[in-house]
Amino acid sequence: MTWDGRRLTIERLGSAVPRERERLRALRGFRAQVLHADGRRPEFRTAGGCYADAQEIDEESFHISVSDPADNAVVAYGRLSPAELTHHFQTRDYLGDARFHEMTVSLNTDVAGVWEAGRLVVAPQSRGQGPMAAVGAALMAMARTLDAHALVAVSGMQDRQHILWGRFGLRECPGTHGYSAHYQDDLCVVAWRTAAVVGRYETGLRALQDTLVSAATDRGVRMR
Repeated sequence: MTWDGRRLTIERLGSAVPRERERLRALRGFRAQVLHADGRRPEFRTAGGCYADAQEIDEESFHISVSDPADNAVVAYGRLSPAELTHHFQTRDYLGDARFHEMTVSLNTDVAGVWEAGRLVVAPQSRGQGPMAAVGAALMAMARTLDAHALVAVSGMQDRQHILWGRFGLRECPGTHGYSAHYQDDLCVVAWRTAAVVGRYETGLRALQDTLVSAATDRGVRMR
């Protein structure tokens, strides 16, 4: 499937199947290399020189990527985690249980209705060229297709990630701005009620939703 001419790959991965385990390792390596940012975040590179970003929430989340058609290398990535993985949500870790619950109430839903977007990253050479927006659109279309009531994310601000989310209608939650020494970045929590219209992107999102439903029906894709 495509968004604005960009081919999207959507996978639900676990560690039990060797092929899925290897694919997950490669995606973790890509996002770790981006997050490492030439040493700005040294924790994402091991003493042996490997890029590493293993998180428990990766298991049974949806992994969305865009690849360069020239060599099939991943150039943008994002993760969508369903409500049953709430105990691993980065937003919950960042806010704490009480504030996370307050946020769900402010979104007119409960914990069971909230899904999380995470690890939205793009290769430096592909910034400003559209692949990150394609991944963001797919994350939102997937959330709607799978009946999430709201989508939340912890967003970095130094690389203007929150600006991209804002274009798609995810708004900063009041009182969530803070600094992370781990990420060497200012962070905030952004949220979107999936019933809300997404301005000029709404038509494209609806088309992407229709494609997702057709793909799941025709190919037996494991969506849930």
